[in-house]
Amino acid sequence: MAEVPKLVLDEELARSTTRKLVATLESVALLVQAGSIALTATVDRVTTNGQLFLYALAFVHLLAAFGAHKTSGPFTRGGPWLALWLGAALLMPLVMAHLVGAQEYGASPACVQLCGYPVAPLTIIAFYPWWSLRRAHLRPAIELGILAVFVLEPLLLVLYLHENPGWANYSGVGATALTLIIAFIIGKAVGRMCAVAAEGQVRLQNESYQTLFNWLHSEVKDRLVLMRQSIDLPDDLREYVDQLEDIVMRGRGRMLLAPERVPLAELFSEQMRIFGKRLRLHAPNIGALTVRRAVAILLDQALADLLTNAVQHGADPVEVGFEVNNGIAQLDIIDKGSGFPASVLDRATTSLHRLRCTARDLGGDLHHLVRPEGGAHLRLTVPLHPSL
Repeated sequence: MAEVPKLVLDEELARSTTRKLVATLESVALLVQAGSIALTATVDRVTTNGQLFLYALAFVHLLAAFGAHKTSGPFTRGGPWLALWLGAALLMPLVMAHLVGAQEYGASPACVQLCGYPVAPLTIIAFYPWWSLRRAHLRPAIELGILAVFVLEPLLLVLYLHENPGWANYSGVGATALTLIIAFIIGKAVGRMCAVAAEGQVRLQNESYQTLFNWLHSEVKDRLVLMRQSIDLPDDLREYVDQLEDIVMRGRGRMLLAPERVPLAELFSEQMRIFGKRLRLHAPNIGALTVRRAVAILLDQALADLLTNAVQHGADPVEVGFEVNNGIAQLDIIDKGSGFPASVLDRATTSLHRLRCTARDLGGDLHHLVRPEGGAHLRLTVPLHPSL
């Protein structure tokens, strides 16, 4: 089966969109950090050697910003690069406490020295998908833990360095904590913006697919039918027209499977049209049922594989049954062909074995039922809703 297009807003798409939108943000963040370090070296009372050290550190950040702009930044690279950036942000209060002197650190009521340095990585942590998708449920606790460390570190340093901290000390620590918390909240807001952007992507793609889907039906497919019916075509040309019609119908079938919810009636109708010219089919009445995309793909694959087998083995006519009981969808394909042994489902090289494996992955199964009167009866079951 050809790859099915995917128009579903899921965690993977949201993460991918976020990565694309943040492509240039890391270089800007490093550039802002470089400016913050240089400004601190200029206006704060640091030692001469400390001032030279901060200017050198600012230059290193400039180089890092240039590298991130040309290639990728610490978050995009991940691993040790991310740890290095976070480690530098955590180490900076200790460095500043050493460079300005014990009694000077946190003495200003406005903010502790270089309090803006952790803002950039903390903001990006809040929205960038840096944590493994398989362990994403741990991310909120880890993020809040990192935020708590950034917020508490200046306070602990002030308490350690000052014997009797005053109002100015606590005010500076409080302003720093507020700045970092606001940065984290802004990061979460940016993350929501990325999710909204992903939603917009899916919506626009769905609208585009729906337009193309309708055009294929109302223009291309109908014209092909009229051509075949109104013009006495040579056999070879008629065969090409039939092949083109099959291609159009299969393309429409694939497009049906792109959204998150798929109307089963249309899916069955497309498959009935494709195989109706080769088999005498007794199709079920589906109604207005819609199912999640994974179930629809399985049912579509099952119809395609099982009806293809019926065509190849001359098993005509074929009865297609479908019903839903207690949240379980049941698809029955019954034919009057020569039949086949149930062991076929155990052969790893067959399409039936692969179909059964897919069904089991979704909590369902594929069964070979005995028909005393001959022929083949295959039953596919799959839950309509994922198990928790």
